[in-house]
Formats: sequence, C-alpha cells, structure tokens
Amino acid sequence: MVERCIERANARAAVVARAMGVRILGVHSHSERHDVPPNTDAELDGVQAVARRRSLASAGPVSHGPVSSSARVGVVIAVQYRVGDYQPPAHPMVTGE
Repeated sequence: MVERCIERANARAAVVARAMGVRILGVHSHSERHDVPPNTDAELDGVQAVARRRSLASAGPVSHGPVSSSARVGVVIAVQYRVGDYQPPAHPMVTGE
C-alpha cells in the first residue's frame, strides 16, 4: 500500500513540475502515517473464545457460523520534492490587454 501511495505521489509531482516548468531534483522530506483501528484482532479473538465456550457448554454441536470483522486501514504519505532548472514557457500567456 505504501509503494502504491508513493508511486501516485511521484506521478502527480511529475505532472505538477511539468506544468510549472521545473524539474524534480530529489526528495526534500517524506513522512507516513498509518491509521489502524485499535486492537481489532484482540477483540475478534475474544468473540471467538466466547463462541467456543458456548459451543462446548451446549449439549450438542452448535454452529455459530464464521465470526468475521472488518475495519478500515489507511496510509497517508506526504512527500516534499526539491525542484529546480526553471524553464519559462516558450509562449508567454496572453493577458488580453
């Protein structure tokens, strides 16, 4: 997931640099943040343990079906690029004056 985010940031930076008439010289800084829900695995293990105890305590085999859980996980990548080699546009913009 991190690789995909960085690839997208690089592609976007290339478009912006080209539009600004500069060349990307390198990366100035990079940071990432992972947004992971609090301890979902431990909660799921607890639910499964309760279901198992209930199943063992019952007279016959009881199927509670699969226990499932879902959670969103996010990654935020921030990249600041170094740019240089400014080249003014070949045709200056017409201001309409």
